[in-house]
Amino acid sequence: MVGATSGTGALGGLVGSLVGESIAATQNNIFKGSNKQYFQAVKSNMPDLDKPIYTSLRQSIKGDSFFGSRLRESSTNTFTSRVTSYGLARSGKADDGNLLLTPRIAIDLRLKDSEGKTLAGRTYIGTGYNHPITTYASNAAETSKGFKMAIQVAIDQFYAELAQKTKE
Repeated sequence: MVGATSGTGALGGLVGSLVGESIAATQNNIFKGSNKQYFQAVKSNMPDLDKPIYTSLRQSIKGDSFFGSRLRESSTNTFTSRVTSYGLARSGKADDGNLLLTPRIAIDLRLKDSEGKTLAGRTYIGTGYNHPITTYASNAAETSKGFKMAIQVAIDQFYAELAQKTKE
């Protein structure tokens, strides 16, 4: 009897998950369909991501009392970065009913030794400002500002872990 109850609960959880995913997929399709005209504009407003990542990481490291004096252009230890995903994520609803979106970026940041072994790091996720899709579609500066904030949030997480490791 316990097994049957557990099995039913597990099946109920599975069905609940499938229904939830179906609703989310339907909502995403409705959102995409009703906002189709903005997606191309948002795509054209996407900033270059590599330079802000490099600049932000370098500034964080150079300002550190431990790493700042040790940072060199060529070294056996290296910092690596790789964007694993980015885009605009739904983040809420405005008072007027418009869905709010936030820039979201996932960056794999690592400190590696001369043999390529990871000394510190993983994938970090950063988010930016909440705005309606119309803002990101019509204002390239705001899109860039939001992604720079998301990048900084991810790098701050990496830097905090790195600083903690140097204290251990």
